[in-house]
Amino acid sequence: MDQAPLRSPATPPVDRGSAVLFLAVAALALIVRAVLLIDLRDSPTFLEPIVDAGVYDSAARNFIANKRFSDAFFWQPFFYPFFLSMVYSIGSPSILLGKVLHVLVGAATCGLTALLGKRIADWRTGLLAGILLSLCAPLAFLETELLATVFEAFWAVALVGFFVGLRPNSPLATYLGLGICGGLSAITRPTFLPFFAVTCLWQGFVLQRGSVKRDRIAFAAVLTVLGFLVVVAPVSVLHHKEDGSWSFLPTSGGINLYIGNNPDSDRTVAIRPGWAWDRLTLEPRREGLAPSDAERYFADKVRDYVLHEPMDFVGGLATKSLQFVSSREIPRNIDIYVYREWSPFLRGLVWKWGRFGFPFGAILPLAVVGLVAARKKIPPAMWLFLLLYPACVVLVFVSSRYRAPVLPILAVVAGAGAMHLWDLARGEQWRPLLTWGIVSAAIVAIASAPGPFPQETTDYKAEMYYCLGSRSFDRGEDSEAVRRFEKALASRPDYPEALDKLGTLSKRNGDRAGAEARYRAALEANPVHEGVCLRLGALLEETGKTREAETLLRRAVELDPFNADAHNQLGVLLGRSGRDQEALPHFLTSVRLSPKDAGFLTNLGASLFQTGRTDKAIECYRRALAIDPELDAARRNLEAALAHRERDQKGRAANPQDLRSSDDASSITEPVKATP
Repeated sequence: MDQAPLRSPATPPVDRGSAVLFLAVAALALIVRAVLLIDLRDSPTFLEPIVDAGVYDSAARNFIANKRFSDAFFWQPFFYPFFLSMVYSIGSPSILLGKVLHVLVGAATCGLTALLGKRIADWRTGLLAGILLSLCAPLAFLETELLATVFEAFWAVALVGFFVGLRPNSPLATYLGLGICGGLSAITRPTFLPFFAVTCLWQGFVLQRGSVKRDRIAFAAVLTVLGFLVVVAPVSVLHHKEDGSWSFLPTSGGINLYIGNNPDSDRTVAIRPGWAWDRLTLEPRREGLAPSDAERYFADKVRDYVLHEPMDFVGGLATKSLQFVSSREIPRNIDIYVYREWSPFLRGLVWKWGRFGFPFGAILPLAVVGLVAARKKIPPAMWLFLLLYPACVVLVFVSSRYRAPVLPILAVVAGAGAMHLWDLARGEQWRPLLTWGIVSAAIVAIASAPGPFPQETTDYKAEMYYCLGSRSFDRGEDSEAVRRFEKALASRPDYPEALDKLGTLSKRNGDRAGAEARYRAALEANPVHEGVCLRLGALLEETGKTREAETLLRRAVELDPFNADAHNQLGVLLGRSGRDQEALPHFLTSVRLSPKDAGFLTNLGASLFQTGRTDKAIECYRRALAIDPELDAARRNLEAALAHRERDQKGRAANPQDLRSSDDASSITEPVKATP
């Protein structure tokens, strides 16, 4: 009689059902994301990323060009700009290639979600969870953008899957993989850290209670820590080389914590790119602090707020909790509802009806049903993730982009909830179904009624065109920049930053009247915009309107005493008016704030000469030429100052009683034209 071949216990049979489930769900997710990617190809930002995506793109391109890690690698979490740099190093930098890889990772996330659902319940739950996540447009959309969200969702399901799959007899190498996965999640989004740490402690407690030998527990712990350090230690070393910090966490942590936790958080959470954001980030500088102290400055402000206004802080946490469960997609630097204009496919998968938002408004009540009905099947790791990850997001500030990593886990419990309702319906258990219907309606009301929140009041379409216009502006594409800024103004006529940039473009093209009109409109929209005060003041000074120009420049200095350009421009105006003693302190301040600006040094030298400090003036001119040897004004002024000193010394030698200079100082004090 033939005998069946024996299998080695070390090589368990392949679970073909799981493989088929993974591939089927991943294929569906891939199709959905590919269709969405193709559908969005005509959107204005498809190949021109803006805001955070633009920062990542720029950081990666700079790395390819300069082979060094810029500040952007450490301002944001390290993993994604590094990943994008590696993608761009394959031939020429390709945004499209990055997005295609995103789609593949997103499809894998959906497949893993299906496997997680199958592990905790059955294949039906896994299949439904995978389908739900595959069709979840908010996640699919974010996965087509140059954002870290695609990896955040992947690490979420992978990390939870690691913990769920751990057994007392799991190979020790599994713990090394767990540590590596935890490290990767931490350098992708630090909000994973509390979940990872607490769940590791819980796992150790479970192993101890399971009578696992202490040396095995210790070895597992060492391997987990080792895997974690293998990932985060190189990031810490690179960070130390960049600015002296050994942290693997992003330097934006302090300001992000402050944005969502301060007495005026409704304003700060809605701050947009441009003047308001620049004012916020430069606030530590206006307090006289170095850039390296900025994170501590904002962290200290949050601490003081919590200590002195605890009830307000708790109220803010409650509001942010409502934002986290909102059925609508709360925007941050990207608004999915704006992109529906370019994608009929997206319009069908995500929409708002009044204050109700789909699909999250449908997933959330199903997830609650699943959490209650399948509570005994849900492993502790999933409970801990659904508690700790949202808590970390709520502690900082909320947007749909930051809650996206929860979606795979919610899809699993929502799949379990949907299957529970289906089983009730098949068994004709109408009373429990009615009860769940009432509960679901209450959940939808709680998730939809609050709002609109401050983040939802911004005109993101105007902002999108402004950011695109700024990219064209920086590249010198004036006509395209004008077209985009005009589109921003068509959506928001009082957009001060767009008006300001249009004013600068008009001035650049010789239209001073048009520039003045744009600057005045920008200043009317935002009277405390020190940059517009500076640029309008400089323009008016050029056109002979000296008195109003001085008023505006003094206002610019008053609004931002640490603005070197404003001090320099005011000094130029005062110097041209013959008020050299008044001009000198402003030139000194501009050089103190920007000691490596050759133009500022040249203007300071001219002012020093005018006030009789020839040797100091010569020193300034030489410092300017050391920085910029091609600066003609500094070279001519230096030659004239040296000649003046030589003649003065000869005159003194010939007539020691005559201490007067024979030179006309104004002939050798050519100012450098300011370019605010």
